[in-house]
Amino acid sequence: MKGLKYPILVITANETINEQERLKALEDYAILDTLSEIEYDNITSLAAQICQTKISLISLIDNKRQWFKSKVGISVSETPKEYAFCAHAINSPKEIFIVEDARKDIRFHDNPMVTGQPNIVFYAGIPLETEDGFALGTLCVLDDKPHDLTESQLDALRVLSNHTLALLALRKKKKELEQSLLQLQEKNAKLENFAMIAAHDIKSPIRNILSLSTFLLEDHSAQLDTEGIFLAENIKKASIKLNDLINALLQYAKSDKAISDNPSAIHLTDFCNELKAMLIGYENFELIFNLELETIYTNLTALTQILLNLISNAAKYNFKPHIKIEISITVKENEILVSVKDNGEGIDPAHQEKIFDMFKILTNKDRFGKKGNGIGLAIVKEKIELLGGKIWLESTPKIGTTFYFTLKNQVSV
Repeated sequence: MKGLKYPILVITANETINEQERLKALEDYAILDTLSEIEYDNITSLAAQICQTKISLISLIDNKRQWFKSKVGISVSETPKEYAFCAHAINSPKEIFIVEDARKDIRFHDNPMVTGQPNIVFYAGIPLETEDGFALGTLCVLDDKPHDLTESQLDALRVLSNHTLALLALRKKKKELEQSLLQLQEKNAKLENFAMIAAHDIKSPIRNILSLSTFLLEDHSAQLDTEGIFLAENIKKASIKLNDLINALLQYAKSDKAISDNPSAIHLTDFCNELKAMLIGYENFELIFNLELETIYTNLTALTQILLNLISNAAKYNFKPHIKIEISITVKENEILVSVKDNGEGIDPAHQEKIFDMFKILTNKDRFGKKGNGIGLAIVKEKIELLGGKIWLESTPKIGTTFYFTLKNQVSV
C-alpha cells in the first residue's frame, strides 16, 4: 500500500454500525483510485482558502485505508485506515467532527500523523453522507497549528460538502446510465439477430409460396378454372406484398446502422446526374435540380436514400399526365437545406401531422396499382434526425407538395 505506514498502535475508530452496507455503497460509486478531477480539486482548494488551513482533503474510507480523491497540502494519496481522523468522523455522519488540538486528544496524540509529518494539530471534517445514510468519507481541513473556525467558515464547509456529494451522485448516475445503455445495446443486438433469423425463416416459405403460385399461373393455368386462377393470382400478390413489407421493416430496423459517423464531400452535379440515372424507369417524368453551390459535406448513402425515397414517393403517388419534381439544395450557416417539390395530388392538412408515422397510408394504390406499406417516410424521418436534421412539409391539395429537410454541413472532414 502506498502512503504512510508506521509500526505503532493507536486508538482506532470503531466501524460504523452499517459498515458492510457502507462499503458496498462506496463501491457502487466506482471512484476509488480514479484520477484527479478539476471539479473535486476546486472544492479542496476553496476549503483550504476559506478555512485558512494548509491541508484540505476529500477523503474516502475503504475497509483498510483512507484514499484521497482530492488533496491540497499533502503529497501522499492514501494512509492506513487506523490513522485516519476521518474514520472517526464518519461514525457521526450528521455532525462536524472537530479536533482543535490533536496533541492534547487521547485518541490522536500518539498518531504518527500527529507526531510526524504532516504534524496534524487541527482537524475539521464534514461526513459525506449519501441520501441512503451512508458516510463515504469526509471533506476535511487540517493544519499544523490550532484553529477556531467561525460559523461562516463552517457554513462554507457544509456548502462545499454538499457540492461534493452532488458530484458523487452525478458520477453514480452517469455510471448507472452507462450500464443501462450497455444492457440496451446488448438487447438491441440480440433483437436484431433475432429479427434477421426470423426474417430469413419467414421469407423462405414466402418465396416458396410465390414460386408455387407463379408456377401454377404459368404452367398450369389451362387446368385451372376462373376461380382457381383468381385465387392463385391473389396468393401471388399477397406473397409479393408480404415479402416487400418484411424487407421494409428490416430496412427501418437497420436505418441507424446505415449511417456512418464520417461524412464525405458530395459534388452535387455528379450526385444529381447519378440520381437521374437511378430514376430513368418513370415515363413522362421531369426532374429538375436547382443548385446554388458545388459541394456539400454529409453522409452520401443516407442522402441518396432520403432523396430516392422522397422522389419515388412523389412520382408514384402523382396521378397527373406529366410528373414534375423540382429539387433545390442550399447551405446557410453550415446547415444544408433541401426541398423536394412536386406537382402531385397534394396532402390534406388533416393528414400532414401523421404522414411520418409508421404504417400510415394515405392512398390505397399508387399510379402503378400497387399499395404502399407506410414505412418509407418513417425511414426518411429517422435517417434525417440521426444526421442532426429535421423534416417538414407544405402542401396544397390538387396543386402539389414540397418536403423540406435539413442536415448538418459537416465541412471539417
